[in-house]
Amino acid sequence: MALKFLCGEDGSGYTADALHAINYAVAMGTTLTSNSWGSLGSRAHPGLEEAIREAEEADMLFVAAAGNDDNDNDGPRKGYSASSELDSIISVGASNKEGEKAWFSNYGLKSVDVFAPGTRIASTMPGGKYSSSSGTSMATPFVAGLAALLWSMDPAQSYRDIKHRILSTSEKMDSLEGLCVTGGQVNALKAITCADCKWTPTEEPTAAPTEAPTQEPTTEEPRTP
Repeated sequence: MALKFLCGEDGSGYTADALHAINYAVAMGTTLTSNSWGSLGSRAHPGLEEAIREAEEADMLFVAAAGNDDNDNDGPRKGYSASSELDSIISVGASNKEGEKAWFSNYGLKSVDVFAPGTRIASTMPGGKYSSSSGTSMATPFVAGLAALLWSMDPAQSYRDIKHRILSTSEKMDSLEGLCVTGGQVNALKAITCADCKWTPTEEPTAAPTEAPTQEPTTEEPRTP
């Protein structure tokens, strides 16, 4: 389904409308969304993060564009919602035809998961026309499309299965090392043919009966809308 909320003439939109789109997708039982939108900020919008968290609880995979500001998303300014620390998000950077980071693409060893082709990509345009465009918005649908293909092979998979398969089969490249979690670009063939790529949860370590539980200190500042 196509859910449009960026209705401004310049392609802009409102966070409140993004929330409506996500909530509608959840209500319709959607298991995958492709999100070629976002903005830089020092913190995530609490309402938007909560909407994505509720979508995660409904087993939805949220594929998101990392942003086009040549910004290190590990730093104080991040590309949201791609940089939200939620398991269901795949943050996508853009690579060029040489397999290098596109000059405009945001990056981050911890906050960007993987790269995908994002320069001079053929796309539909208003008025029934076609043209080529560049951006992490063009890279994101490659990953979302691969996720949909993988899900079609086995609909019983969870979003964790799909995410793990995509990231674990990415093509590692020296040019992308240190720029994203996987250090590479998506590889559809490897993801489809991987025989043993199912995600398996790790068991939480249990303390000995004589040990008292400890409370980890928190350094996170309270967030306000």
